[in-house]
Amino acid sequence: MLFQGDAGVCAAELALETLVRLARQAGAEVRPNTEVEEIAPSTDGVEIHTGAGTLRAGTVVVAAGGWNGPLLERSSISLPLTVTLEQVLYLERTEPLPMPTVIEWTTPARYALADARANVLKAGEHHARRVVAADDRRHDVDRASIDRVTAWVAERFRDGGTNPSTETCLYTNTPDEDFVIDRIGPVVISSACSGHGFKFTPLIGKLLAELAIGEPPSVPLERFRAARFAGAG
Repeated sequence: MLFQGDAGVCAAELALETLVRLARQAGAEVRPNTEVEEIAPSTDGVEIHTGAGTLRAGTVVVAAGGWNGPLLERSSISLPLTVTLEQVLYLERTEPLPMPTVIEWTTPARYALADARANVLKAGEHHARRVVAADDRRHDVDRASIDRVTAWVAERFRDGGTNPSTETCLYTNTPDEDFVIDRIGPVVISSACSGHGFKFTPLIGKLLAELAIGEPPSVPLERFRAARFAGAG
């Protein structure tokens, strides 16, 4: 058992909304719902072909989640990425009691954490491994998984919650379940993979910025290089 007293829960949607607001305040142009069709290295940098025209830059950071594989493949960068559709369960709690994040390394692993703002318990199975293509994502519910998670929550928590609801998300997985953080020519790759990347967002963002502007990375990146996979690059 590991208990970290100063650990916390990252509010993903709030973090992204804040990031977009700060980026705009800093002068960035944010283009939501703009599909990137191709990234093409050029003689003086890179061209980003989108459904709304072509952008040109000295360097591009590719952080496309489940779409990283096919997008990079069109730029002759091959990575062994597998996309899986995962499912999470939300339960309304009757007692707003604090609780630590709980992870059990069963097969598949199960986890639970509390959202104190909404008085909700979030729980799910980690790496359920239902392989999909990002563009072919299905939203049907895995009832067997819901039953397993609900039973597990009832066993582990005094206030397991009621009125379950579900949502799905995509994992982008590498064979070793570690990240890909690298630069190949003018293309900086961010595949913060396998279901645990968001927790490291501040550090990963710093590393990507350093790679993009050509500064030495703050921490060694050998562990995260694309070349560790045979045929990558």
